[in-house]
Amino acid sequence: MPGHDAPDLGLPPWGADALDLRYARRTYRQRYFREGFGERFDALVTDAPVARPWDRGFTFVEDNPVAGPDGTRTEVSFISPDPWLPDPVRAGCGALFRPHTGARGVAVLLAATGDEGFAHRTQKIALPLLRRGIGALILEAPFYGARRLPGTDDGCLLPTVQSLGHLFRAQVIEAAAMVFALRNATGLPVVLGGMSRGGQAAVIAACLMRTPPPVVAHLAPASAVPVFTAGVLRQEVCWPALVQSAGGEAAALERFTSMLSDADVARFARPLDEPRTVFVHALADGFVPPEAPATLRALFGGARFETVPGGHVAAFLRGGARMVRHIDEVLGPTP
Repeated sequence: MPGHDAPDLGLPPWGADALDLRYARRTYRQRYFREGFGERFDALVTDAPVARPWDRGFTFVEDNPVAGPDGTRTEVSFISPDPWLPDPVRAGCGALFRPHTGARGVAVLLAATGDEGFAHRTQKIALPLLRRGIGALILEAPFYGARRLPGTDDGCLLPTVQSLGHLFRAQVIEAAAMVFALRNATGLPVVLGGMSRGGQAAVIAACLMRTPPPVVAHLAPASAVPVFTAGVLRQEVCWPALVQSAGGEAAALERFTSMLSDADVARFARPLDEPRTVFVHALADGFVPPEAPATLRALFGGARFETVPGGHVAAFLRGGARMVRHIDEVLGPTP
């Protein structure tokens, strides 16, 4: 098991793009899960109505409209429909972009790991979508940005494994709730989109819906287990805290793997709108293992799969135009 004070990130068993290694080395210096495991989080379950709280009248509020050349942006607020999310982060927020006329659809854009705030998704995805007559809702992830725990400044470095579980489950439930609410409010088709962890959450959210929306998932893992135990993030985990919390190295790795696997896509896989679902993976990804596309293809064989050169970080930073194109394509022409 990698030590907390290891001097170098090292390469994953499958190799990694150099930019992925440099980004992880620069960005994640504080280490993940410094407070250990926390309590076992409630796994995301699929039995209605527990896993489908959006069927119980979920709504959101819009405020402070600002008009731009291609559409209007409003601030969105809501109370998370995830009943297990800790109270300090249950107040949700987002930004909704609407074209001035003739919207063809709406894309719900989920946050990747470390993607706090709305700036990247606004500039790279939402505004270009507006110019194509497509609306966009950007959601802040729990524990990120305006939804951080009071008094914390850790950003995306969650203090416990439990908090990662809370974040991911809420991200899935909130995404599905927003698809349901936007369909009802606008009558327009809705697409779920996300990169990295946001893509994984988008896939699971669609699987939980009775009428799944199209999904555009870039750089999505099929499981978080190899991301944190074998990818470049493995030496950014505070292993001593996990070992102390679990009572030994073997017990820590077993518990860590078990908790992370609760969010494996395979646990929730159901038929999606596969002709209008797109997966993109990077050929030299240091975060997501190379078997992820094959795993997802086995679950969703009718979806489109593409690859891009380079690593995870480069594909994320340069992938906005590609995601805009894919969302445009799955929505199709104006009826």
